[in-house]
Amino acid sequence: MMENRVKPFWKWILISVSILHFGCQSKPEPPKIDATYESDNYPVQQTWNAVVSFSDSGFVRAVLNAGYIAQYPRNGQLEKQIELGVKVNFLNGTGEVTSVLTSKKGLVYVNNNMLAYDSVVVISTENTIITTDSLLWDAADKMIRSNSFVKIQKPTEIITGYGFESDQGLKNYRIFKVSGEVLVNETKQSQKAKIE
Repeated sequence: MMENRVKPFWKWILISVSILHFGCQSKPEPPKIDATYESDNYPVQQTWNAVVSFSDSGFVRAVLNAGYIAQYPRNGQLEKQIELGVKVNFLNGTGEVTSVLTSKKGLVYVNNNMLAYDSVVVISTENTIITTDSLLWDAADKMIRSNSFVKIQKPTEIITGYGFESDQGLKNYRIFKVSGEVLVNETKQSQKAKIE
């Protein structure tokens, strides 16, 4: 009789151990998440409809309006990539707007220099219009420069060429390789003269 009591006891222990063993193995392991940073191709910060002011000696010199800014780590520093439209109001020492730059895209470097590219247009308050493919604004000397083809339109003339630099108000500028035409308004008629 004692043998009959021992056998069911061992069967119960064997069944319990089997259930526990298979029950523990039936749980799937959660997937491992790799949270390591892989490269500089992913933004560390993103901003939409951003407004950024650039100041010097307590005066705001430029105000950037951007549709989208993404900050990327480049060589241990943050570079801001601008998309969805760029608009920059350049200001003089009294805070008045002297010119406005627009483009489709841009970059702001760690030293606050800004590169505008893709359909760049700069319009001054004195009706000077500059169009080019790319243009760099130097935050230190407040100059704008381009190595690309530029077209400068004024109420009385149009000048084209390659390579350009100007103050941000477009009052004093120079073109390095000039080729274009000048329109001179004399007695309500325009005469065209070729610039060599």
